[in-house]
Amino acid sequence: MKKSTPHTKRTNLGSRRQLPKPPPPPVPVASKAAVGKQLQKGKEPVSYWRRYRYFVLAFIAALGLFALCAFLARRQVWVDREIRVFRFINSWPQSLQTIFLVITSVGSFWSATAIVMGAFVLRLYQLTWRLAISVFTTYGLLVVTKELFARHRPEEVLNGIYVRTLEASAAFPSAHTAVATMLALTLRTYIPVPTIWQWLIVLVWIGLVGLSRVYLGVHTPLDVAAGFALGVGVVCFWRIVPTFVKRFLHIK
Repeated sequence: MKKSTPHTKRTNLGSRRQLPKPPPPPVPVASKAAVGKQLQKGKEPVSYWRRYRYFVLAFIAALGLFALCAFLARRQVWVDREIRVFRFINSWPQSLQTIFLVITSVGSFWSATAIVMGAFVLRLYQLTWRLAISVFTTYGLLVVTKELFARHRPEEVLNGIYVRTLEASAAFPSAHTAVATMLALTLRTYIPVPTIWQWLIVLVWIGLVGLSRVYLGVHTPLDVAAGFALGVGVVCFWRIVPTFVKRFLHIK
């Protein structure tokens, strides 16, 4: 009698071999620039006010300060407090004259020209162009305002003061203070120190130049305040001009 052999059922699934899955393709690593562009695409565009609000507010404040100074200068008003401050600073020791003559030169036309040329030599072309435009604007406004207001120099009005340098043009506003303010604010971000020290250097720069003009006997505090306002106004103006103007003039 034959032994029956057990019948084994072969299924189709068992006959197929499980092939290994191919590894997934490597994911390309995006560069930092590409990631930055993708992030920028996902963000909403920054509004004009949000980007330039501080410059707009500073420009309005500068206009207000200059308008007040211009009103007083137009009326040839010499307030007692302004005269007292002028005489107090102007009467400082004669030994400080050389120091203040050096300080006041930092706000001169030649100082501005040297800084523009220095930026060009260092290949900071955008800074060079912005400085050149700001210098041209500042001196253009100074010529107009000095002729318009024609305020007398302190030596023509006050007696018993020390005149330590000679100036031929009208007093209002202070050109050296305006130029020093414009230069200091434009160069602030290029000073290689933390932000708080940048602002400290800017304030000391502007303050010392303005102080030197009073000490040398060629300007009153009102002239200095107007020069400061004009310098701030010029810097802020070229920051808040419309984009198409910046593109036309190739400034950022």
